[in-house]
Formats: sequence, C-alpha cells, structure tokens
Amino acid sequence: MTGDETAACERWRRELSFVLREAVRNCLAHAGAERIEVTVRTTRRWMYARVQDDGAGFAVEAGPGRTQREPGTGNGLRSMRGRIEDLGGRLRVESAVGEGTRVEIRLPFGTRG
Repeated sequence: MTGDETAACERWRRELSFVLREAVRNCLAHAGAERIEVTVRTTRRWMYARVQDDGAGFAVEAGPGRTQREPGTGNGLRSMRGRIEDLGGRLRVESAVGEGTRVEIRLPFGTRG
C-alpha cells in the first residue's frame, strides 16, 4: 500500500475493501494459486488497486469455474464491478487458462460526490 488512503472518503475505503476481499476470496476458492499479490496506491487524483494471482486462470468470457456463461451472470465479478462503477470507477479482469488472474480497479477522485 502506498499513498495516503485517508484522501479517499470512508465510503470509498469501505467499498474498495469489500471488493478486494472478494477478489482475494476468489483467488483462494478457485485459483489454486501459490502467490496472491494485493497492491493499493492512492494519489491526489485517484485510487488504484490490483489483486493478481499465479493460479489456474480462466477464460474471462466464461467466468471462474465455468466453461461458458451468459454475459454478466457471474455474481462475484458482477457485484465487484457494480460496487466500483457505483463510485464512478472501473474494474477490469484479465485472465487466461493456466496463466493466473489480475483484477484492476481505478477510482478517479473527480467522480466523488
């Protein structure tokens, strides 16, 4: 963790902690990872967070533990994305089978109410 997280309002810190907790829980439940790295940076303009593992990975269009799915039916990822988008930010998931998973979150401070 770098930067002053108190630059973000309490709601942002709370929502970000929920999303990070869910991302780490997904790593533990699905990835079979040997390493999970969590990074959080705060600047005067934005907050950035990343959860990355070296686990099994998945086809993003299918969702973790699935071979195919309808878009948006993964409850965990959908909930995480919704929380971040409600704050004006964005959540991006990158993964490939056998190559681990990365969840990136960006919250620009200019969107705060």
